[in-house]
Amino acid sequence: MAGAKKRNAERRERYASDAEYRKQRVLASRQAYRDKTQVATPDLSNAIGKLRNTGTRRAVFIGVRMSRRKTWTTTDLADIVGRHVQVVYRWIKNGHLPGPRFNCAEGENQHREVYVREEMVAMLSVLRDHFSRTAYLRMDHDETISALHSAVALARRELMTNA
Repeated sequence: MAGAKKRNAERRERYASDAEYRKQRVLASRQAYRDKTQVATPDLSNAIGKLRNTGTRRAVFIGVRMSRRKTWTTTDLADIVGRHVQVVYRWIKNGHLPGPRFNCAEGENQHREVYVREEMVAMLSVLRDHFSRTAYLRMDHDETISALHSAVALARRELMTNA
């Protein structure tokens, strides 16, 4: 018993003083959790193709012009990427994903923000590449988060320019 206490004390000391060891232990702990929970990696190989069969035609404002086009809600995005809608809302809240920007212009959905096709294609292209490597989208995936925001910003700029 005394040997276990001494060994644990040495591990705690090393964890506190050695940044590389600490990083290694954190990564090992995360991997063990992932293995235990078995979160499935979403298959987004045909995600852009799924856009043909999903979405709803709505009147939306793009800039100051209104046009009827196919749109997707956050719930639709969650269905396409195979995650619970609350996970996608959390990604948006934490800044991992850009939120929907364009407002519906008619009926009961008035003032509801939705994604348009160009935004969805931009996001799904980046997410497809990301989820081919990992099952998660976390705060430390800086490159992916930056790529998502850049791709959607570019799509929005092009939409506003052509509006």
